[in-house]
Order: sequence, then structure tokens, then C-alpha cells
Amino acid sequence: MWIASDKGLSRFDGKDFLHFDADNGLPGNMVQAISEDSSQNIILQVYEKGLYQITPNLKILPYTAQKVLFSHQKIYFKYFSSPNASLIQNILSDTENEGIVEVLELQDYEKNLWLGVFGKGLFRYISYLENYDIDDEIVNCYTNDWQTFFLGKKGIHIFNNYTNERKFLALSDSRAMQFWNDKIFIGSLYNWYVQKDLRTLSKGTHCTGIADIVSKNGKMWIATFGKGLVVMRNDSQIDTLNFQKGLISDNLEKIHLSPSYVWVSTYGDGISRINPETLEIKNFTQKEGLLSGTVYDIFKENPNIFWIATEKGISVFENDKLLFQVKSQERILSIFRYRSLIWAVSDKYLYQVDAQNGLSKRLGIYLVPPDWNVAINRVVSQGNYIFVLSNKGAFRLNMDKILALPHSKPRLELLSMHNLQESVAWQKDKPLALSWKNKDLTLRCALLSYLNEDENSLFYRLKEKDSSWINLPSKHQLNLRNLDYGYFTLQVQMKNALGIHSDILSIPLIVEKPFWREWWFVVGFVSIIFTLFAFLIRFISQKRLKKRLKELELTQKLQKEKEHIARELHDNIGSQLTYIITSLEQIDKTTDLTKQNKRIQELSQFTKGTINELRETIWAINQQAISLENLLSRIQEIIWRLNENLQGVKIILQDDLQNDFLLHSLKALNIFRIFQESLNNALKHSQATEIKVFLQSNQENLTLIVQDNGVGINLSKKNLEHHYGLKNMQKRASEINSKFTIEALPQGTSVFLQCFLGENTHD
Repeated sequence: MWIASDKGLSRFDGKDFLHFDADNGLPGNMVQAISEDSSQNIILQVYEKGLYQITPNLKILPYTAQKVLFSHQKIYFKYFSSPNASLIQNILSDTENEGIVEVLELQDYEKNLWLGVFGKGLFRYISYLENYDIDDEIVNCYTNDWQTFFLGKKGIHIFNNYTNERKFLALSDSRAMQFWNDKIFIGSLYNWYVQKDLRTLSKGTHCTGIADIVSKNGKMWIATFGKGLVVMRNDSQIDTLNFQKGLISDNLEKIHLSPSYVWVSTYGDGISRINPETLEIKNFTQKEGLLSGTVYDIFKENPNIFWIATEKGISVFENDKLLFQVKSQERILSIFRYRSLIWAVSDKYLYQVDAQNGLSKRLGIYLVPPDWNVAINRVVSQGNYIFVLSNKGAFRLNMDKILALPHSKPRLELLSMHNLQESVAWQKDKPLALSWKNKDLTLRCALLSYLNEDENSLFYRLKEKDSSWINLPSKHQLNLRNLDYGYFTLQVQMKNALGIHSDILSIPLIVEKPFWREWWFVVGFVSIIFTLFAFLIRFISQKRLKKRLKELELTQKLQKEKEHIARELHDNIGSQLTYIITSLEQIDKTTDLTKQNKRIQELSQFTKGTINELRETIWAINQQAISLENLLSRIQEIIWRLNENLQGVKIILQDDLQNDFLLHSLKALNIFRIFQESLNNALKHSQATEIKVFLQSNQENLTLIVQDNGVGINLSKKNLEHHYGLKNMQKRASEINSKFTIEALPQGTSVFLQCFLGENTHD
């Protein structure tokens, strides 16, 4: 809705105002008239500036068309003779201008009447709701053919049903009144009055507080606060029904009439039903089926069924037995029949009631003027009117006009679209593309429905994803965050207060995929991964094959070594044993004791060497793997034994084993043999006084050094060729893939062996 004024132009979308004036683009503030062309441009007639337009994307431009039709109707109310005269009179009631007042009248497609009053502002006429403009808290009302009486804390307010005439009769805390036998009976919280007319009040009689007064079957029924129910007959005889005589309570609130009974209700104790002829009493409480003991209204549907409106809903009885209940979170203040339907009024809404669906809200209906902070005291139905009595006066709803409210389809307008903070331009029926870097979209919508704009609702769904519609808490703005990739149809729809849906706004959306989500990238990436995986499998397989071949090769070497050991045992140890046996036999043939003793000593030393060599061979054969600690122990054992028997030579062992690795028995035996040969050579040939043995290890290597301080060694090629022990050590070192060197020192000789351990020393 666009509103022109002397302060510029305003757009109202049902929730917020957007203002245009000379400070933000208008050529001037005095906007005399507005219209709209076929392209949805808003056309402005600006005083002394000419015609301008506001485009759908809110750009302000000069308008160059030759002819513009401004269709707003000017109506002049001089004597308030318009059908809406009461509204205009209320609007202008505080003005002293008795001349002509200019009013712009506009009726929208929902038949809401809008009035722009010069100097007063913009007003909307709610056709079905009438405000009696009473500055008082109203607690009760009565109406007849030509007058309506509102009773409040200040007094009685009397309105003529056909003219604008109104009267006021001051009476503190008036509560009830009744016309009976040509007299008027009035009750307040403190006094009782009997009047012939309502021009002035006669002196009242102090009494217990009066709650309500009705007349039926020649009797007047008076509900009181504290004395129960008083019944006055035409012959002035008075009967009193109270708690002692079976009444539900002595503190009553309201009297309700039905064709056959008189009912009295309370705020907390329930209700009593009274036979007006016999004064027989039947009570109804929560025990009998009331939802609450606080009762506001009773409606008799037929002689057997009656509906009771309570603080927590409606209880329906048939033949004094509970038929069904309709529960509510609100107070049900009135219940009545109109046009063959049963209606209920709560603190907030007008409902249609039935046994199957319970309470069906009649949407879009104001019980009191919007934005008024009102507390409702009582609701009274009379004919086609509903009287709402509150702490801020009285209001009347016309059921005929409520049921005649237009059911035209509301209009949905797309006001703006934003991606991040940037405005998005969208051409209808063309897809809207969103980048993968920003998959957010914000839409601001307006629903052109002002029956009760607070009840408008906004719905949306992504058609390809959602089968059901999503109702948004915000009635005007849709925020979509982190949308999925792909093609979608965003559908937006709004619903007005009467529950009527607008046409669906469909926006095709394309959320672009990043390149790494495209099929060609996925296929290429999967192919690369598959290729790398295949190469990895092949690499692992080849590594395992090499390891297996190495194990087989080592096994073959071990088998060869075992065969070698077997041959050594057979050839070497066997021949040595044969030599021992033969020597022993020769000793028996020799009679020279000196030669025998010398020969026996030689055989003894020879036998010990044979035994040691046999032990070392058995030590290697019996184990598949030998630890460094075990190898060190063997070396220590030999050194300790030699140090005990040798004189003039000292053997020193220095070890630094950082980790205890496992060595294959073949590798350990070869290292041990190289150690033995190096030590024996130093003892036999070096003439050394000190021999040092170094055994070191780290994560990768095992190092053995045998170093003496003797006469040294001649490393000439010719000399080495005749040294079979050195050639044997070199052969053993090459078999275990080790580095072997012999170095002549300034004083002595150094034998160096470095064996690679690797990750698996077992092989």
C-alpha cells in the first residue's frame, strides 16, 4: 500500500513502513497524488515538480508518459451524511473546524475502506466492529428494541439504537438492571434502586451486592454476592434460595435463562439449575463433568441438551449426563447459536463449535480494536450482535458482516531478493543462479491483506526436496541458508487471516556446483586414486616378493651353512678325533716316559681346542637367531678364559650396545669366527702386551674392532695371499654383506668389521 502525504511517500507492506522524501531521492516532499501503470511503476504527482515514477526495484525516475489517470475519489463530508458518518465523526471529533473537511476514500480489493483525512492521517474502517467510545469499565449490558444499556463502575451508559443520542446516569459500581411491572430495578455492589424512569436516581436502599437481575414467568430473579438467589413474585412475595436450601453457593455471578429453567453461575463453585415453578434445584460441578467450576455462559440447544462455557472449555450435557467436552486453553466467555451453527467467544477469538472438530477458529476477527490493551469482563450475545464488555468500554460485533467478509484470494508481492548483502535481479520464469561460494538467499515478501495482518502467514518449500510446506515464524522474510547444489524450484505462498492462500510464487533456482563436485572431476579424481592404489598394491606386492626371495635365499644359505657345518664336523672334528685316537695308540708303543708325557700334553691341548670348536659349532646350530647380548656373552667368556691363562698379555673388552637385536645364526657365527681369528692372530703373531676388543651397535650397524699394540702386520699383497686366516675372515665378511678392513697402525694392527643390521636383524 502506497500513501502520499506532504512529508513524502510511504510504502506499507503489512509490517513495516518504507519512506521516500527529498532526502533520499524524491524531487520534493509534497506528493499530491499516486497511481500505478501497467508495468507496476508507482506514478507520483509532486507539487510544482511534475510526474515521477518509482520502479519495482525502487529507483526514482522522471515519468515521461503523456497521460496518467489518478482514480482516487475525493469526498467532502460537511454534515456527516455519508454511510460511514460515524467513523468520520469519530475521526474529526476533536477538531474545531466546522467547514468542509477533505477526505480521500479508497476501497481495496478486500473491500476494506481506507480514509486519508487531511491533517489527521490514514484510517481503516473495520465494518463489523463498532466501538461505543465509553470511558468506563463495563461489566454488564442489556438491550431492547430501541436502547442499549451498559453498566460500569462509573454508572449506566444509555445508547439509542437508531440515533447518535447517548445518556449517562452516574452510579458507582452499577451491576444489574431490569424492567419489570412498569418499574426499573437497578442493583449495584452497595445499593438497590426502584425507579419509574431513568432521568434521575432516587435514594437507594443499602443491600448486599447485586450481581445480576432477570425476569421470567412473572417473577424477578436477583443474584447476589453473599445472600444467594432472591425471587420476587408479582404479589411481592419474596423467596430466597441459598446454600442451606441446596443452591450451589451464596456468591453468584450471573443468571442465565432457558425455555424451561433459570440457571445461576459462580466463579469457582459450578452452577445451579432451578425449575421456575417448583424451585427445585439441580447442581452441576466438576464431579458431574464441568471442565471448571468457573462458568461464564449457558446455552440450551433443545430441551435435553445444554452447553456450558467455562474457564477451561465447554461441557455438553444431555439429560443431565455429560455428553462430551471441548477443552480450551482460553476462557470461553459466551456460547450461542447463529444461522444453525453454534459459536463460542473466548478472550481472543471467535470459534465455530461442533462435537467432531471441537473449536474451529474464525480467523481474522477482531474482538476489540487492534493494538488496544484490553481485558474482557463479559461477552453477551443478542440476536446478530456480540457485545464485548471490557475495562476500556464496550464493543459490538455484527455477525452478519463477519460472515459476509470477502473471500477473495490475497495477493503476494515479492519486495526484494538479496544474496549476502547484494540485491539480486531476477527475471520471472528464468532460473536464478547462485554461486557455490554463496548459497544463501533472502526474500522479503508482502501479503496485500489487511483484514487482520497479524494473522498473515508465510510458507515455502523447495519443490524437488520438500513435499510439505514450511510455515515461517517471520511473516514477511524468508532466509535460506547453505542451499544444496543442484536445480530446485523455490515456491512461496502466503495465507491471510481468513485462511485463504495466495497464488504460488515459483522461482527456479540453480545452485552451481564447485568444480570438484562436477562429474568429470570426480571421474578423474577416482581414476587417479585407483591408479595410485594399483601402484601401491604392486609396490607392496613386489616388496613382499623381494622379502620372500630374500628369506628363501637366506634359508638356502643357512642350509648350505648347515651342510658346511656338517662337513666341518665330519671332516674337521672327525679327522681330529681320528688323530687323537691314532696318537693315543702310538703312545702305548712308546716306552720313553718323557716323550709319552710330552705327547699326552699335546693331545690334551689339541683335545681342548677340538671340544671348544665343537661347542661353538653346536651353539650356532641349536639357534635360529642369536641376540647381541648372547653374542657379547660368548665373546666375554673367551676373553675371561684367556685372561686367566695368559701371562704378559691383557685383553680388554669395551661394549656399547644401544639395542638388543636378533641376528641370524649364520651371521652371528661368522661374526664370532672373525672375532676368534682376529684374536688368535693377535695372540700368535703380534707380540702385543694389550689387545682391545670393541663391540658397538646402533639402530643400523654392529661394529667389531680388534686392536693390538704389537709389531704390526705387513699388508703387502704377496704376504696376504699366504695368510689363509685373513682370507677366511674376508670370505666370512662377504657372506654376511659386511664391511671388513685390516689396518696397520703405527704400533699394532686393527681389524674392523661393520655389519648392517637394518629393520629386521633376524634375516
